[in-house]
Amino acid sequence: MLKDGEDCCGTCPFNGSGNGNNHPSKDRKDLFCEIRRFVIQEPSKTYCNNHPFRNPLWMRKARGPIWAAIHISFDSKPLRGDIKLPAEVVPPQGEGNYFRIPYYSLVRPARGEAGVCVVCGEAKEESVVLLLERDKKFFCSTAHYFEWWLQTDPRGVTYQKRIPLGTDALNCRFKTVPEKLAEGMSVLEDGENEWLMEALIEVDELLLELRNGKIELMHDFLEKEDPELDLPRFWENLSYYLQEIQNELTVVGDLLRHEKMDYQEITRSVNNITRSVGGYLRQEWRN
Repeated sequence: MLKDGEDCCGTCPFNGSGNGNNHPSKDRKDLFCEIRRFVIQEPSKTYCNNHPFRNPLWMRKARGPIWAAIHISFDSKPLRGDIKLPAEVVPPQGEGNYFRIPYYSLVRPARGEAGVCVVCGEAKEESVVLLLERDKKFFCSTAHYFEWWLQTDPRGVTYQKRIPLGTDALNCRFKTVPEKLAEGMSVLEDGENEWLMEALIEVDELLLELRNGKIELMHDFLEKEDPELDLPRFWENLSYYLQEIQNELTVVGDLLRHEKMDYQEITRSVNNITRSVGGYLRQEWRN
């Protein structure tokens, strides 16, 4: 599991401090998100899916909401059972002391004073507070904040209307990946990398649909080889082939950012992705 802050805005290359080329101190207070165009409050407690830990191709298109860290004590109620979330809205997992909930537009929810929950009417001595321009909203729990956000935030409403893809639909899209990767590679040496990037982006989006927040477990295994990682749970939750695809996406994403591209290494990574996609589909067929 990622320690709190490792995947935060303070360590993100898109925070305006290094032109996307380094990872500055997470304690700085003058950071500005280059993708979403806002001043970052509490960089060490703010997150999104554009951080390279969840964005191996370093895409600059906003991916999902901005997340704020709220103390785990507010994670006291379950999310309503009828709510189905698309993958990009599933909160990234963090350290055990904190849960992550989305900003309302560009307004940060925070731990605050006593109030009455606008969802259920429960009075709390301490609540999740959202300070809007002409109003203040109180919530008894992160679940009730999330339910309210899905119904009132313009982007939240959009996400709620999206239906998560089923396994069959995902697998049908995966079947088209090898051909698209081959088409992208066929024109890469002519200096055209747009087709390859489009194919890789589709692979990344499919992984996002499948992993539902489990990327942190995988990153911990691939990058740190954490001896305390619960490997049986890890293997149960994440296909070996998906690990390989994610790992190679990170590699090829880094290679494509270089001014002088290494075609041999890019070819190796793309071939590995193609083989792993085939392995994953065979595994799904057997299951």
